[in-house]
Amino acid sequence: MEAQTPPVQVYHEALPQRKAGINGLAIASFVCSLCWGYGLLSIVSIVFALVARSQIRKNAEIGRDQPGNGFAIAGLVIGIVGLVITAIIILIALAAAGSASSTTTTTY
Repeated sequence: MEAQTPPVQVYHEALPQRKAGINGLAIASFVCSLCWGYGLLSIVSIVFALVARSQIRKNAEIGRDQPGNGFAIAGLVIGIVGLVITAIIILIALAAAGSASSTTTTTY
C-alpha cells in the first residue's frame, strides 16, 4: 500500500498596486511660489495649485489616492501672499512717483 500525497494547492498573491507619486503640478506650484519672480511666478503658482488640487480630488473619487495636496495648498497660499506683496510694492511705487512729481518746483 502506497500512501498518496495530498494535492498541492498553490496560492497566488495579487500584485501590489503601484502607488501614485506626488502630483507634479503640486510640487511645481510650491517651487514657483518660493521663487516669486516679481509676481509672475506667483500667478503661475496659483494656477498650478488649483489644477493640482482638482487632479488630486478627481483621483480620490476613483479610489486612487495621490499625495501632494499639502504641496498644492502651500503653493496656493504662498502664491497669494506673493501676489499681494507685489500689489503693495506697485502701489507704494506709484504713490512715491506721484508724490515726487507733485513736489517738484519749476523755476523760470
